[in-house]
Amino acid sequence: MPFFGKASEEKLSQLHPKLVTVARTVIQVMDFTVVYTLRSPEEQKFLLSIGQSKTLDSKHLLQPDGFAWAIDVAPFYAWKRPQIDWNDKKAFYYLAGMFVQAAYLLDVNIRYGGDWNMNDDLNDQTFFDLGHFELLTV
Repeated sequence: MPFFGKASEEKLSQLHPKLVTVARTVIQVMDFTVVYTLRSPEEQKFLLSIGQSKTLDSKHLLQPDGFAWAIDVAPFYAWKRPQIDWNDKKAFYYLAGMFVQAAYLLDVNIRYGGDWNMNDDLNDQTFFDLGHFELLTV
């Protein structure tokens, strides 16, 4: 069974517990790595400047409850270690399906970075963040 490595566990400690529960549910059936949870304002500004974010008001920033409300993940396959295939969109969509389903079953309200407007149409996006999930309500 897949499990989180030390770096992913450290990032999960900065994430809202509801999203941690979703991530721990998904890791039971598919291996993935945690790329980002909590970001500093400086990191967010940098990612905006290089086009990897579209806002300075990110849920990756420290929220009033002391946690990040967003997680960025990537599929992780033992035979590809230590590299992540950022171009393997099918793997990202597969992982996203697991995250969305786990969140639904756990009654955790999230938004997926592959469907920002939450209309279930994955083809109408202008910014694809296929490994991004954010908490909408606590």
